[in-house]
Parts: sequence; structure tokens; C-alpha cells
Amino acid sequence: MTVPNETDPTAQRTVLYRFYDASDRLLYVGITKNPKIRFGDHSRDKALTWWPEVDRHTLEWFDSRPEAADAEVKAIKGEAPLHNRSRTPSPMLVSASGARHLGAEEVHEDEWLNVSQIARRLVAEGIEKSMSRQRVMQLAERDPAWPVPRSEWRFLAHMWLFPWAPVADYFRNRDNRKAPATG
Repeated sequence: MTVPNETDPTAQRTVLYRFYDASDRLLYVGITKNPKIRFGDHSRDKALTWWPEVDRHTLEWFDSRPEAADAEVKAIKGEAPLHNRSRTPSPMLVSASGARHLGAEEVHEDEWLNVSQIARRLVAEGIEKSMSRQRVMQLAERDPAWPVPRSEWRFLAHMWLFPWAPVADYFRNRDNRKAPATG
């Protein structure tokens, strides 16, 4: 029988936690051996970003840190929390053949992204440095179902530096010009 070594950090029980907002959107996933301390860290470090949005959390305990870390990676990849940056694949990769990929997912120029997906890509690529993270998240909340062609998301991101109304008007007018005449 193997007795766990108390000084071995991998032998310590570790919790996988998830933070949700009032609309039940997944905000953040992480692991820790001491939730009280870690949550306190988040409340201080993320006070100006996502922490004020937290409405509830869940805890899932694992017998070791490696088990919890594996579950964390799977949760981040599979559940796409709004504010996780670590262990998240680079959003835009170009293969040797020139095919564009979004993480492991192939990007087809005729596919559409919603505004929340664009905001996540902005944060992941660091484009949000030209605007506040709060501004990116505000824009993501405007109309999360508003579709944008994948080929235009970077262009849209730069338009987000301006007030929202002209951006929305631009796309409405552009789409109206492209619409075929009926009648």
C-alpha cells in the first residue's frame, strides 16, 4: 500500500472551480487547493474586470493536482469560459499550407462569429490592449447573437475603438446595400 506523502503537492486534494454570472454564463474556470485564498486573490486582482459579474460558483474536488489540472484543461477547451486566458489555444493559427485555423477548428471564411466570440478572440490575441477589457466585454454584451463573417472580425475589432452606434449603423447600411432588390 502506498501512503501519500504530505509534502508532495501532487498528492494534495485540489478543487476545480467555475464562476458563473447571474445569467448562468461561465465566466472563469480554475483550480486551487485552497478556494478561500484563491477566491480572495480573484476578488482583488479581477475587481475591475470580471469579478463583479460573479453570481455563483461550483466546486469539484479531485484527489490530486494533476487530475484537477486535466479536468481544468478539458473544461476550458470544452466550455469556453469568457475570461480564461491560460491553457487556451492561440485563437488564430496558420498552417504551412496557408489554411487558417481557429484553435483546432478550421476557419471557413463563409462562417459567421457572434460578437461574444469576437470579444474572446480580441482578448486572446491581445488586440484589446488598444481598448479597455471592460470596453470589449461591454461590446460583447451588446448583441451576442449578432453574426459577423469570420473574415471581418479583425476589421470589426478595430471599429470597436469608436462608439457603438456608428459601428452598428455601418454594418446595417452595408448589409442593406448588399441585399438584393425584392419586388
